[in-house]
Amino acid sequence: MNSSPARTIVIALVCLLVAAPLAWRYVGRAQVAKLSSWQGTIADEFTETHRAGRYSRYTTYHWRITCDDGTTRTAEVSQALHGMGRIGERVYKLRGERWPHVERLETEGGHPHMDLLRETTPNQFAPKPE
Repeated sequence: MNSSPARTIVIALVCLLVAAPLAWRYVGRAQVAKLSSWQGTIADEFTETHRAGRYSRYTTYHWRITCDDGTTRTAEVSQALHGMGRIGERVYKLRGERWPHVERLETEGGHPHMDLLRETTPNQFAPKPE
């Protein structure tokens, strides 16, 4: 089949236009979020439902954070983390990590299911020697 260079360029551009938003959604945005660190208070929590095809949908979970420096930011969080945070609670995010931490959970001993994990896999959670 005879393929002209112009047609090849058009096909490549169309592929790039389709792939770029997908790459940003699944790779780029998460990597950029890892570069920041902040602390503040949960001001609001909300979900967004997205269409992923004709019959498929998925939900993303978010917190609106009022940071200590006065700025407001929106943080995408996992479904489990979204259920553990409450409006008015203190949260912080460390550089290099994707998800923020809830200060209340840190003082109570971590994730509520951590005890179950410790029981089922005791060798992985053994105390570190000093």
